[in-house]
Amino acid sequence: MPPRSPWRWLAPLLLAVVTTAAYVNAAPKVLVYDDHSVISQNREFGGVRTIPSLFRKHARAGTADPSRLYRPVAMATLALDRTVYAGHARGYHVSSIAFHVLATLLLFGLLQALGVPRAAAVVAALVFGVHPLHTDAVDSVFNRSEVLATIGVLGALWWLWRDADAPRLRLRAVAPAAAMYFVALLCRESAATLPALAALMLALLRPRPTWAAEARRLAPLALLAVPLLAYLWLRQLALPGAGGGAIASLTDGLGAPGALGERLSLAAVAARDYLKLLVYPSPLRASYEDYAVRALGFAVALHVVLCGVAVATRRRAPLVAFAIACYYVALLPSTKVFADPAAFAERFAYLPSVALSLALAWALGRLAARHGSRPVLLAGVALCAALLPLTLLRNLDWHDRISLWKADLEVTDRDWRSLLNLSEAYLALGRNHRVMALCERGHQVAPRHGGFHSNRALALINLGRYDEAEAAFRAAIARDPRPTHWANLARFYALRQRYPESVAAFQRALAVQPDHAEHHALRGEMLLQARYDAAAARDEFAAALRIEPRLFTAREGLRAAERMLRRDAATQPASAPAATPAAQPASPPATTRP
Repeated sequence: MPPRSPWRWLAPLLLAVVTTAAYVNAAPKVLVYDDHSVISQNREFGGVRTIPSLFRKHARAGTADPSRLYRPVAMATLALDRTVYAGHARGYHVSSIAFHVLATLLLFGLLQALGVPRAAAVVAALVFGVHPLHTDAVDSVFNRSEVLATIGVLGALWWLWRDADAPRLRLRAVAPAAAMYFVALLCRESAATLPALAALMLALLRPRPTWAAEARRLAPLALLAVPLLAYLWLRQLALPGAGGGAIASLTDGLGAPGALGERLSLAAVAARDYLKLLVYPSPLRASYEDYAVRALGFAVALHVVLCGVAVATRRRAPLVAFAIACYYVALLPSTKVFADPAAFAERFAYLPSVALSLALAWALGRLAARHGSRPVLLAGVALCAALLPLTLLRNLDWHDRISLWKADLEVTDRDWRSLLNLSEAYLALGRNHRVMALCERGHQVAPRHGGFHSNRALALINLGRYDEAEAAFRAAIARDPRPTHWANLARFYALRQRYPESVAAFQRALAVQPDHAEHHALRGEMLLQARYDAAAARDEFAAALRIEPRLFTAREGLRAAERMLRRDAATQPASAPAATPAAQPASPPATTRP
């Protein structure tokens, strides 16, 4: 065996350095969007001690958002970050960048194992590493689940390829791949495609002469059903509904006329638009709530052409055929065919974007075969020069809530989530007139969404326009009678010293509040603000904290009740509730994506 070159580590080092450079400004000291609600504001999110509990609940547990997302390993990495970095936001981002670098290196290793020339593999992996479409998965630490699942899939494929020339896959190849598959599934649901990707990779890139021989070679892949079943069992234990909600995801809404056709149409246009962003990554957005079917005929024609290319090249250029098949198979679980909560999101393209690197590696390999490595390296420099600045600029948008949602609204003003979240960001800064303008626009875009009326009411309170604020709270409740809106109205009445009405509104909030800890905390607020009974309020807040020790509203309420008791003991005030200081109505939590 010839000695290994001492320069063999230069290419991986270059990939790691350049990929890190693309995200060098992606580690701010703040958490925004999902990260803020799932980590910063989440009463149930903690450090490593909470990791066992993560396997018994959905990924958004502790927020106001019920979900069918079961990602305990991905959440465990965030819990580990919380312990290691003492809760500092920058640490979460550093870990996400490191995971992305690892995914890039694994892709490079897989490409080399598949026989791609080294220079072509470096450039193809580099494009994956610096591509701006990946900012949604890397800059948002909650979305690192996409990166972690891809790491598991790439690692398993690379390991299985080691047995590609054997007449039958051996247990020593399948068992480690099964372990990686199980961990990847516990990071994100898209990893479920691994068995299909492995079968396609082996069948297309190392085909057997007969179908029977191919079936014998691939038969051990059936062992991958074991981790899949184990994942579904854990999911069933943690999430309500058949299959841990998986059956509902597949069947919700299918009884409506045309529902299946609508799902397939959304999947077709989404697959086209992901391809467009992989080739031309602009504009990029954090929210796509206004995403709809457009130019369906063109999307279908494009997919027919690509499938035809895959069939035509399966023997002459099998890597191209595998790239096309990989794209569609990897994307399928994140489409509306499987009722994903979102119709379109840039993070969903993270694993499917491996297909772009596969196709690019084939093209650069052909270029290297004809003209050597120099033009390949020049192509890499040109691609890096084009993509890396876009990634650096997009990272800046993720530095705070204002810049993120303003960037979205520069692309479209029809996305209700961007309007709502920007209005909440401005509300926190006291820019009340700007809040009202955004809410007025939100009323036109999503007239049935109560959040715009609630935010407008809070801005009106800050401006001293109380009658209009009351009407806005009522409008929010009429559209969405959730506990938050009733509680905000109750706090408003307490602020205005309208105590009987405040009690009535608090009771309406309590009637629709299913969370026991929140119920006690809300009752404590009522006793403190509307009935001026600090002793009873203290008992309610303490009861809430016995159920959930990290409940912020209960901790703050308990402090307020104890302060009031100390003041009352010192001054011995009259028993009647005079003009007591009432808490300012709190802004409802930001609407978050699944």
